[in-house]
Amino acid sequence: MNVPAQQNISVLANYNLQLEQKNEQVIQVIIDNIENIPADISTTELETLIKVRIGQSLFRQQLLNYWNNCCSVTECRMPNVLIASHIKPWRDCNGAGEKLDVMNGLLLIPNLDALFDKGFISFDDNGKIIISSQISEDDQKILGVNEDMVLRKKPNEGHNIYLEYHRKNIFQELIKTR
Repeated sequence: MNVPAQQNISVLANYNLQLEQKNEQVIQVIIDNIENIPADISTTELETLIKVRIGQSLFRQQLLNYWNNCCSVTECRMPNVLIASHIKPWRDCNGAGEKLDVMNGLLLIPNLDALFDKGFISFDDNGKIIISSQISEDDQKILGVNEDMVLRKKPNEGHNIYLEYHRKNIFQELIKTR
């Protein structure tokens, strides 16, 4: 057998292995979520739910890989507590491309995830944290948030598109009056 043919066989074997691993991941997502599926769900709703859960699982796995299995900010290395957080929220994304784009995600510990999702923190184009004036200094201490925090990897152009969206549409800088 010639060298190009051997290389092609090797590439196909590797691709087949990757497909098998993805299928195993899909099956595991379904198994992990089967008890949360309502008994009266329609086939169409079930298909949609499975696609969403698979997409979320793949997004999380991509973020774990990108951030080396630790928090994007704190370096916490407990994957079981880390949350795959969308920078531009899932509901606002334009299609699956944005929903599954690793550049649209941060891997955060729960307190940072909650603050980020609710717009009490954001990050500038250099990855430095921006803290809303709505969080008192006492609450910052309690929540473990400080102005020296920075993303462990400097955001690239892909991240910055989503971070700009977050700052303009989610971040709550000004104190709202009632």
